[in-house]
Amino acid sequence: PQPQPQPQPQPQPSPAPGPPAGPTTRFLSWNVYYANLAARSRDVARGIATVAPEIASLQETVNFRSNILEDLRELTGQEWAMTSTPSPGCEWYFDGVIIYRSDLWEKLDEGLVPYGGGGCYQGNSRALNWAALRRRGDGAGVLVFGTHPVCCQGDLPILQALELIEGEMLAKQQQLNLPIAFMGDLNTGFFEPSQQLLRGGSADAFGRPWSAAVTFRDAYAESHPGDPNPSTIGNEPVRIDYVYFQTSPMNLGGQVSGQIWHGLPGGSDHRAVSGDIALR
Repeated sequence: PQPQPQPQPQPQPSPAPGPPAGPTTRFLSWNVYYANLAARSRDVARGIATVAPEIASLQETVNFRSNILEDLRELTGQEWAMTSTPSPGCEWYFDGVIIYRSDLWEKLDEGLVPYGGGGCYQGNSRALNWAALRRRGDGAGVLVFGTHPVCCQGDLPILQALELIEGEMLAKQQQLNLPIAFMGDLNTGFFEPSQQLLRGGSADAFGRPWSAAVTFRDAYAESHPGDPNPSTIGNEPVRIDYVYFQTSPMNLGGQVSGQIWHGLPGGSDHRAVSGDIALR
């Protein structure tokens, strides 16, 4: 497995800001940290329940994702489901497994796309999870993608991963005609070229231009324009965890807000990030 910093004590959470006016959907991205996760799954579930999302992408759940799901169901009394790992397959991908309130959302389709090379139980085994969901109450739909690109090698492998991810997004959007929410521990900072590419559709880096047909708004940055890049891991000076909502060629919605969650139970070295949006 890739080396990870040890969890650091976190300050106690401040009261959550209220969501934007109007009916909204909360999305959550959280790297729950793979080490000793079996012993921490119930506390991780408590952290998810504290944020209270309807849809989440969890990173580094490895082969204990089912534990978290069962604990979340028991703690909340709510109906939760998650995307599955293909069979035969490897549960130990560093991916972005998607969980969702199945009493509120109906699954239309799902999938997992491995990338990065390497065999099972290796740190460079990465995957992109996706799910097409339809809200039971009004039929609103969303394509949800979650992932966790390779760590600690700079922004180039993130840009390379995004080329694959953008291709998958376009293909699924053409098939299902739904707007996209994209979440993950992307292992790179807000101001890096890969994140400029996601927000603006183009970047120049590593001796070449990069372009993206699908673009997004960053839920946290849009509601905190004066400080878009606060730390989400240990004492590192950058944010590497994101909730993105599509703006083009389809628009997921309006009235966006975001929050970074300090001090959640579960012992992760990452701070969770949430985004609220009024779906169109």
